Amino acid sequence: MTEAEITTKQRTTRRFDTILGVVGRALIAAGVLMLLFVGYQLWGTGLSEQRAQADLKRTFSSQLPAIPSYGDPVTRIEIPKIGVNKIVVAGVDFKALEKGPGLFDGSPLPGQVGNVAIA
Repeated sequence: MTEAEITTKQRTTRRFDTILGVVGRALIAAGVLMLLFVGYQLWGTGLSEQRAQADLKRTFSSQLPAIPSYGDPVTRIEIPKIGVNKIVVAGVDFKALEKGPGLFDGSPLPGQVGNVAIA
């Protein structure tokens, strides 16, 4: 092998190492971003819902409107065995579900005949 072939091979190896370094750093950055997003999904949205539930519990009363509008409290759902004690709101759009469990539109209200669908 001549000296020119050796330096060409060294340049190719360095270029390959540089590309691998850049790809590696990009993959690590993507992994960190995904972990941050999962953390937000697990804890960030839970904190937001807790604040909304605290507000709903303060304003919840036994005198509910006959036809609640989206985001209004409808009823309280309690399941002691699994530790659920939440105020159910009307609607299943994003804004309503940020507050807590949502009652599907067209589903019977508590105390009415039929199957209740809660998301």
